[in-house]
Amino acid sequence: MPLSEHEQRLLEQIERELYAEDPKFAHAVRTTNPQSHYKRQIVKAVLGLVVGIAVLMAGLVVSKGSLSVAISVTGFLLMLASGVWALTSWKRMTGIGGDFEPAAGRPAGRAPRGERQQSGFMNRLEERWRRRSEGES
Repeated sequence: MPLSEHEQRLLEQIERELYAEDPKFAHAVRTTNPQSHYKRQIVKAVLGLVVGIAVLMAGLVVSKGSLSVAISVTGFLLMLASGVWALTSWKRMTGIGGDFEPAAGRPAGRAPRGERQQSGFMNRLEERWRRRSEGES
């Protein structure tokens, strides 16, 4: 959805103020590519996956009963968390999975519960108003 002229002017004013206040930070933010951020996250997640595999293997090598199980479970959980992190970063980087709103994390066609109730309430009020105005005319 494009910004209105007023919103564009406000955004430009905020950008000018940011450059005036901290030009070094503003330049860094403007030149940073969001995809490079997600690529770094994917690399970190892959490293976490490798560490998780190593911890899982270490748990298999240790022959101390419950300690071995605890180490192996920890390695598995680390692998699982790293895999989820990598997939999430990959989806955000490529834009896959666009049927969710990015900020809200819910299906695009659904309104939150409060908004649905409010719209039903507003619909009832509008219906009453329409019936009332039709009855009077």
